[in-house]
Amino acid sequence: MNARKILTVFLVAFLFTAILSVSEATNTPNVIVDPSNSKFVKGDSFVVNITVDPAETEIFGAQYDLYFNPNVLQVTDQTGGNFLRQDGSNSHVVVNRFNNTAGKLEYGETRIGAQTGVNTNGTLAQITFNLTGCGSSNLTLSNVLLSNLSAQTIPNVNNRNGSVQGCIYGDLAPYPNGNCAINMGDFIRLLNHIHNQTTYPVDEDLADLDHNGEIETADYMHLAKHLTGIPGFEELK
Repeated sequence: MNARKILTVFLVAFLFTAILSVSEATNTPNVIVDPSNSKFVKGDSFVVNITVDPAETEIFGAQYDLYFNPNVLQVTDQTGGNFLRQDGSNSHVVVNRFNNTAGKLEYGETRIGAQTGVNTNGTLAQITFNLTGCGSSNLTLSNVLLSNLSAQTIPNVNNRNGSVQGCIYGDLAPYPNGNCAINMGDFIRLLNHIHNQTTYPVDEDLADLDHNGEIETADYMHLAKHLTGIPGFEELK
């Protein structure tokens, strides 16, 4: 075999291996925190979905742990979705609990009375959080397992984590996430924004302190009254 044929065989083998690798990567199931990144104001309640993309793999059971920052978030509810029941089959929730002190949720569910798994995207569970503090919280998946009809663990599951940014009204500086404190830096930022919006952008949801849909003089006067302790402006909400 001459050098040209050897090179040709090598290239064909290399391309075949590359195609197999791409195919395997494409068929890797994903467990996803949805939405992946979000921003809310202290006091808000919101829902995070844990979704599964089977990537054409039949899934019969699923479980996860999810860690969060309990100084920022508290869980009020965790409920099962329709992922494992999307074809009308029944399922059994094996574990469903959360610990707001430790900042941890656990969930596990399996199909029952079915002869096949499911291979279509769906929501495994929905988690309702209250934003009780200011700051950031990662939503980190751990101990994630997907299993097939034979109760065998499906390998190479990809976890896609999320995060939540918790804010408070009037916290405008430093831009964009503030520092979880209201002070003169926020007042100066708002004042500068009103005169030059391009150079001094702000989070308009946090800057609209009178909630009329506009950022204007009344908003920085509102902030000034809060900073100087005028009665009736003790809390920004």
